[in-house]
Amino acid sequence: MYRICRELKPMSMNPISLVLLLCLVLSSSATEMGNSTMIHVGDKEALLRFKSWLKDPKGSLTSWVGSECGHWNGITCDHETGRVLHIDLNSMGLAGPINPQLCELTMLKTLVLSSNNIGGSIPSCLGSLSWLQRLDIQRNQLQGSIPSELSGLLNLESLILADNPSLLDGGNLEWVGILTSLTMLSISNCNLSITKIPDSFSSLSKLSVLMMANLSLKGDVSEGIGKLPSLKHVDLSYNQLQGTIPELNQSLVTVSVAFNNISGTLPCFSKSINSLSLLNLSHNLLVGSVPTCITSLRELTVLNLSCNSLTNQLPPILSFSDKLLVLDVHSNSLSGHLPPRIAETSENSGIILLNLASNQFSGEIPTGISDLKMLQGLFLSHNQFTGKIPPAIGNLTFLQVLDVSHNRLIGSLPLELVGCYQLVVLKLNNNNLSGILHPELDALAGLKILDLSSNQFSGEIPLPLAGCKSLEIVDLSWNNLSGQISDAFTRWVALKSLSLAGNCFSGELPSWVLSFPSLQTLDLSGNNFSGSIPDFEPNHNSGWFSGDDSWFSGGCRAKAVVSATLTGSHELRVVYSSQIGLCVDLSENSFRGGIPSGLLSLKGLKYLNFSYNYFFGQIPAKLTELKGLKSLDLSHNLFSGEIPAGLSGMESLVFLNLSYNCLSGFVPKRQRFWRFPGALVGNPGLCGEFYREGCPDSGFSVNSGVVLVGEDDGFMSLSAFGISVLVSFYASFVAIFCSAKARNYIVRPWKPAS
Repeated sequence: MYRICRELKPMSMNPISLVLLLCLVLSSSATEMGNSTMIHVGDKEALLRFKSWLKDPKGSLTSWVGSECGHWNGITCDHETGRVLHIDLNSMGLAGPINPQLCELTMLKTLVLSSNNIGGSIPSCLGSLSWLQRLDIQRNQLQGSIPSELSGLLNLESLILADNPSLLDGGNLEWVGILTSLTMLSISNCNLSITKIPDSFSSLSKLSVLMMANLSLKGDVSEGIGKLPSLKHVDLSYNQLQGTIPELNQSLVTVSVAFNNISGTLPCFSKSINSLSLLNLSHNLLVGSVPTCITSLRELTVLNLSCNSLTNQLPPILSFSDKLLVLDVHSNSLSGHLPPRIAETSENSGIILLNLASNQFSGEIPTGISDLKMLQGLFLSHNQFTGKIPPAIGNLTFLQVLDVSHNRLIGSLPLELVGCYQLVVLKLNNNNLSGILHPELDALAGLKILDLSSNQFSGEIPLPLAGCKSLEIVDLSWNNLSGQISDAFTRWVALKSLSLAGNCFSGELPSWVLSFPSLQTLDLSGNNFSGSIPDFEPNHNSGWFSGDDSWFSGGCRAKAVVSATLTGSHELRVVYSSQIGLCVDLSENSFRGGIPSGLLSLKGLKYLNFSYNYFFGQIPAKLTELKGLKSLDLSHNLFSGEIPAGLSGMESLVFLNLSYNCLSGFVPKRQRFWRFPGALVGNPGLCGEFYREGCPDSGFSVNSGVVLVGEDDGFMSLSAFGISVLVSFYASFVAIFCSAKARNYIVRPWKPAS
């Protein structure tokens, strides 16, 4: 410091410079004092032993050297005594058990080990840390029982043990009632055996946060909400609580009792509950109407009443609750028309998520929905809405999800929709929409799910749509679209599922279609495609070698279940789970030729349907190497030769159809093969011990034409001659049958729109 002062020229010193210099000196001195605090020798030794039991792959504790407390990551010491007061090792990637010598830190006030991979049991000696105020060991892999010795932590204010799936309670948590200083108790998602909220919890008069979700609790819901006078935040969701909703404390701010068995009607909440911000009563057994008095909850930001049995009209909540961000009432029996003005004034338009799906709402979608300027998620599917899609929806520039599927909407696709340039999900399927697909849709560059299926759209797929490179699921099935598949769509590099079924597409199948890097579902059935399927070299890192092995619906259409939640920063988090079954459906077209070998290398394939085409040649034996194949349909083609012997041994198959081909020879005898009645009809050349009358003789093979029937050469010659005539007649019959079949091809059935 003396050197710095000496280098300053006297003439340059002015009052401002002096003040700045003084601040610099004081700041430097304070930093040096803080860093110079030396860890108490005993505490340092305890910390090092604690560290020695842990794995530290991120190197989070490499700074634990020397004796200066300020250098030890996550450690805070008393400046005077050097005793360790606070340990915060949240999310440091630590693994291993807790060394009981940590209990030697007798002045410890805070112990935070959350969001690591710490295992083993909770040391019972932690109950001796009488100064401890916060114990947070949530989101770990702790096992064993919660030690009742923790009842000795009389100064404890926060006990957070949640998200330790193997953590037990020892059958009793009554001792928690002794911790009368507790303001927060979080034990959700543990393996506790308690079946009701302990009676002793009623003595926790200071408790403001109670988190007991997913614990299989039973009994009356009022026991958890009505007896704690200071309670502000409560989460009892994912339990088995019963009863009706009790009178709520005036202090409550957030209440979540979703996924229980709560019954009865919604109460008319008291106007004195003016602090309630979140109310989640979803997935219960509530009945009756939504009371109009719910509009008196002016501080409400999240209201979730979904998945109940609520009826009648929805009160004008959005016109009164100007702070509401989420309104979710999906999967009820609510009815009526939506008001022309969803929100009375622009000040009431802060809502981010509006979910009215799966109800009985009717009438037109009001143009006033465009007043909800901040809307990011709009779910109106599975209702009875009629009329056209309001062009004003294009003014919702923050919209990420628009789902109006499964309604009775008519008209064309509004060009104004391209104004929703942040769209991630666009689901308009199962309506009566018509017209062309606008080239301007390429403005939706962030689109991941596009489902326009089961409408009456016509024309070609606009080439500019290929610019939507983020697309993962494209379903344009069951429309009147036509044209050929353009090479421009190779730009859909993220594509997982493509369904063009039930349209009028034509031309040959491009070689790149089966080579998309992420593709897992391809459904081109019910079109006018022709030519042979081009062979390709499979990429073993592609989507065909991954996916959900457990999912199988008997069909070849991806199912995207879209939901949305609100983040802490009031942004929509779009969640969609794609059920994609690793399937190829080319049925009901005019394809010819054989099955390409590249297709038979897709080891993850679950569903293969080539029916109602003109495929010919033998069924490849390599097909039997698809060990995970669950459904195989090669019916109504021109396949010939014998059935591969290994086909009857494919244990994964739950559906098989080889009917109406030109197959011949022995039918495999494996019992599994006979589980599929009707799978072989229409193949006159097949024979076997349990099929028709059986083959001519036990030693006879239709394809060999040679058999020994006796020792006499003359008799043998005569028999050989007779058999040769029989074989010639048989071969001629099969040839004539299959030729006639090729000329007069059976009329293909037309699938109804799903």
